Amino acid sequence: MTDTTGSRRTRDVARSESLRERRVAMLRRTGLAKDYGIPLGDPSAAFWFILAIVMSFILLGLVMVLSSSSVVNINSGDSAWVYLQRQALWAVLGSAAMWGAYKLPYAAWGQQRLLAVLVGVLLAANAVVFLRGTVVNGARAWLDIGGYQIQPSEFLKV
Repeated sequence: MTDTTGSRRTRDVARSESLRERRVAMLRRTGLAKDYGIPLGDPSAAFWFILAIVMSFILLGLVMVLSSSSVVNINSGDSAWVYLQRQALWAVLGSAAMWGAYKLPYAAWGQQRLLAVLVGVLLAANAVVFLRGTVVNGARAWLDIGGYQIQPSEFLKV
């Protein structure tokens, strides 16, 4: 009788733990958190401060895009919101990439294989610029992909 009650109590404790708590316990137990630099606690105050500054700059940039392009677009007969919508889309995509980079374990950034693949793709994209690049303002440095223009050399600055 006590055996069934003890196992029932163990099952109840296991059910009451959240998935996050079980993952944290496993990372601590196996030592993976220490080996790979995985943060287990809540982010520090410095993280939230930097995030607030970055988000403020993004919002300020969106306001500047709206204020500088709306008058020009209205005078040309277009909607005042065209450039703001495009810039907001890129801000959302950039924020998602920023969050993904934050969630990626620190040790993954040091893996040579991942870095080599990324640099290889960027170098290949820059080589394609010479073959099929679009000329913008006299410079053949842009790729036209699905209606969007990107400049692959900008990614290599990082």
